Amino acid sequence: MLATLDDLRILCLLETTQKIWLDILVGRIPQVWECENVLVDRQYGFRQGQGCEWLTLQVINALEEAEEVSTEIHGTSWDIRIAFDTISKPILQMSWQWLGVPESIAKYIVDLGKDSLTILLTPHAMYILSNKGISAFNTDTSSTTTARGFLPVTGNSQGDTPSPTNWNASLDPLLRALHALMIRMNNKLRPLENTPYADEFFSILA
Repeated sequence: MLATLDDLRILCLLETTQKIWLDILVGRIPQVWECENVLVDRQYGFRQGQGCEWLTLQVINALEEAEEVSTEIHGTSWDIRIAFDTISKPILQMSWQWLGVPESIAKYIVDLGKDSLTILLTPHAMYILSNKGISAFNTDTSSTTTARGFLPVTGNSQGDTPSPTNWNASLDPLLRALHALMIRMNNKLRPLENTPYADEFFSILA
């Protein structure tokens, strides 16, 4: 099978000063979210102190519950394809505001790389950079003297500082809308909710 660009997951190399600045700004927001319990509890990815252990225990409890009461149980596993790259800019901004971030800050975070020319690091691009300089990069068709790039329309660069926080913010409304299965824990019925870890889900329903 021939490999194409559709099979690749692109990691972006970004300007260091931008990443440091965003780390100061964006790094404080999740701390407030955690302190105030803003995010839905069942997101386990990209969160300090969270891991897969509790998620695994929930799945085991659900399977044991179904076996004990002789009821059907169905599970589905999801891995969202190119998740970080496909969310529209307006949805990203709305998600930050949904979680209490002021509109001006949310727009600043989402739009920071909006008009940034992105270049694939191909051998041709490296040759053009070393011989013609950065001014030879544009959005026109590549030639012997230029290299073609593109302007990002959706998503957030994977490798950028806000990328994981962007994802958790945009996923939060969806997680709150999903229904849960009820299981017994300590003689009480409790909801077994969908269990995502970053962009991978495991959903269980009766």
